[in-house]
Amino acid sequence: MNERLEYVQEKEREIQEVQEKLEQLKKDRDQAVETLQHEEIDRLEEHLDNARVNLKAISEVAGESWQELKEVVEKVLNELGEKLKRLVK
Repeated sequence: MNERLEYVQEKEREIQEVQEKLEQLKKDRDQAVETLQHEEIDRLEEHLDNARVNLKAISEVAGESWQELKEVVEKVLNELGEKLKRLVK
């Protein structure tokens, strides 16, 4: 076998090894992204539950105290909307 052919074959093997490593990295990345998305969805559900609790409290609270809870609900829902937009991108 000549030197050039040996070189080409060696480099083809190296390229194949790199390709395999890249494929594994892609799989790992996709799994990591999926895990992060699941974690973020769980956090969003917690915030949504918090908004529901505060909204229920608004209907039950006396006097003008509901205005304070209104601000909390607005803030939570705005944050949820922003986080959801980023998650869906």
